[in-house]
Amino acid sequence: MEDILFSILDAMASKEAEGVKFVNLCNPSDEKKIGEAFVINPENPLILVGFDDKERLKDNLKLTTILARPRCAYVKLPCKLEDLHEAVKEVKAESRKQMAVALEKATELEETKKQVWYIKHLNCYREGDAEQIRKLAEERLNWVGTGEEIMKRLAEFRPEREIAKHFSGTAIPGVFCDVEGTLLDWNGNLNQEVVVMLEKHEAEGKAVSLWSGGDPKEILPKIKGIKWPFLSKYDFEGCTMEIVIDDVPAAKLKKDYEIQAKQYVHWNPYGIWN
Repeated sequence: MEDILFSILDAMASKEAEGVKFVNLCNPSDEKKIGEAFVINPENPLILVGFDDKERLKDNLKLTTILARPRCAYVKLPCKLEDLHEAVKEVKAESRKQMAVALEKATELEETKKQVWYIKHLNCYREGDAEQIRKLAEERLNWVGTGEEIMKRLAEFRPEREIAKHFSGTAIPGVFCDVEGTLLDWNGNLNQEVVVMLEKHEAEGKAVSLWSGGDPKEILPKIKGIKWPFLSKYDFEGCTMEIVIDDVPAAKLKKDYEIQAKQYVHWNPYGIWN
């Protein structure tokens, strides 16, 4: 089957497909392939091809992030050559869609947290082998510095503030909608008014994300099948967001998470309070 796939891709090696990168996801659990796709410049036209339904790929945070990019398309196999032609046109077109910067940064942070956890649980870290730790941090985290500097950075690593440091006073673009009490009512039903609001923002080219301060293990089953990616509010402590939709007042969001918004939509079942 992969021979058929690559013969199709060879047929796409024309002027039309020039500049488009293709990544084979016939094995969607292939972390190496997913990693290759993730490090491709988000501005580069990218087509993922595989046998799974697109919705199933969203169980992987990195794939969710890649699929949210403005110039990325997914083609399910088997497919017609016309499907690939349409995908090429889609990713090469000038997109009005906003880059999901918050999702990109949250995914990078998740990977950083895994690598920091791994390094800090090694014997060489506990024994203070600064030179060995320096080499590992450079290899796994792309952190550069002396052994002592890296040891200090690992000791002081606080994931809650990493994204805020990166944006440093700049509003993070996109629309961020709370889940419980906002997208969903307290009986777990979808609030259609909120869905319409989000779809309107999306049609205007905004990157839409769902988020919550609750336990993701409890939240994710409630929003299974909903197309927008899910983030944790805790990852964005100290940040300013472009647009926030939430059922709590802006002052409470700031008090609980130190999150502010350029535009805050205070939603409640009886109407919208701006």
